Amino acid sequence: MAFFFLQLSSCNSDDIEIKITEIENPKNITTVFIDTTTNDIIEFSLLKGNNPNLVEDLIFEINNDTIYKYVPYFLNAEKIIATFEHNGKSVKVNDKLQISNSSINNFNLIVDYSVEALNGKTRSYTVILESFTKLPVILINTDNESEITSKEEYIEGSLTFIGKYYKNPYFKKDIKIRGRGNYTWKQPKKPYQIQFEEKTSFFDMPKDKKWIFLANYADKTMSRTRLAFELGYMSSLDWTPRSHFSEVILNGEYIGTYQISEKVEEDDHRINIGNNGYLLEVEQLDKMKSDDIYFSTPRNICFSIKSPDIIPNSSEFNYIKSYISEVESILYAQNYDGERLRTLIDMDSFVEFYLINEISKNNDAAFWASTYLTLKPGEKLKMGPIWDFDVAFGNININDNWLTSGWHMNIHGRWIAMLFRDDVFINKVKEKFIYYYDNKERILNLSDTLSKRLKKSRIENDKVWKTLGYYFFPQYAYDFNSFEEEQEYLNNWIDERYEWLKDAIDKL
Repeated sequence: MAFFFLQLSSCNSDDIEIKITEIENPKNITTVFIDTTTNDIIEFSLLKGNNPNLVEDLIFEINNDTIYKYVPYFLNAEKIIATFEHNGKSVKVNDKLQISNSSINNFNLIVDYSVEALNGKTRSYTVILESFTKLPVILINTDNESEITSKEEYIEGSLTFIGKYYKNPYFKKDIKIRGRGNYTWKQPKKPYQIQFEEKTSFFDMPKDKKWIFLANYADKTMSRTRLAFELGYMSSLDWTPRSHFSEVILNGEYIGTYQISEKVEEDDHRINIGNNGYLLEVEQLDKMKSDDIYFSTPRNICFSIKSPDIIPNSSEFNYIKSYISEVESILYAQNYDGERLRTLIDMDSFVEFYLINEISKNNDAAFWASTYLTLKPGEKLKMGPIWDFDVAFGNININDNWLTSGWHMNIHGRWIAMLFRDDVFINKVKEKFIYYYDNKERILNLSDTLSKRLKKSRIENDKVWKTLGYYFFPQYAYDFNSFEEEQEYLNNWIDERYEWLKDAIDKL
């Protein structure tokens, strides 16, 4: 039996020299040099053998410090064992030692691996597993997998959020969920409202309990409401809802792409009406429920008092009704008193509201439905926030609103139409439209960006709902058979609409 003696020495800053000497034959010496600087991950994979929930082995690509894999189906990678090979001393995730084929991590998140060399230096790798459409995914499970059949009654459930690129990228919380909407609730793809038990930051939006899941069933591009919101962000309106797109899986079944939006409601970071203000909504009278607080004006415009809860015929109720009635009477008076009106309404907010809805030819905004106003005692009546644009931007066959030419709000806008008797309003419209026109490319660029972001989503969503190439009311009767054609129509419509308005508004 041979015996050996090992001698270690440092020959330079990077290597360790190891001399192996056979004791019985001292002249038999083997010298080995070990590089102390290596800290590379050489291979990385997720193997089905270690992870029964995988349908296949996933072999990742290593590109510099990024380790990446994409799979075209949804994969919930919450508890996954990785297989990897490295040439360093050790590997850690969040200071926890990692053992290949053993350590479990949540690959729904971006996972940072740190490889330490023998000399103590470390190298970081970012491991990214993307799946399905690459959008965030929301998993909703109702108790006992109960169906959501009511717009009034919540049912209990839980929600899992998977959105690796957000500050709060992964969480599970109990929720309540119900349906919402009027016409949209009658469509095959249902919109929803959820409520968390406590205020929660969703997609990095400010914390709140209630959130809206917009289905966008009538909008095959799924981007019209988001484009309108962008106009709202450009405006001087007090608040415009923020939103993000996500895939939604309900009780294990994929139900499509949804736009998750802040709810139009009173809140200090949503509609801030203070301690004594009011949020009003113009809605159709036949949509009012028995517990709604509302009144109709002499022009048969129904105003619902959304916030706060007040008693019918109370002093607050009568104050709101009287204020609204006075504004309307001035607007329709034979002897129009613009000076008096401007002491009652915030003209700038009416201008912004008008232009956003005229640019988009938003049918409902003509004081028909989903039209909001705020009123604070001691302040002026304001328009906003904007809402509901799935059948705007040429996506409707009512009131000639599929045409890029012609007026909408000026003719059908009721209160807004009457404001065109006021030179102050007209001049403000002319001035503000220049700003919107100068930002036309911002809207078109966003439209293209959304189209790229939603490219896979539109396809997956259509596999479920099969709307592409199918006409349903109130869409304009364009029978496009590809999302590229839908997108081209939308962009051309926006561009032509801006150009028509440029000349038409200049001539007011």
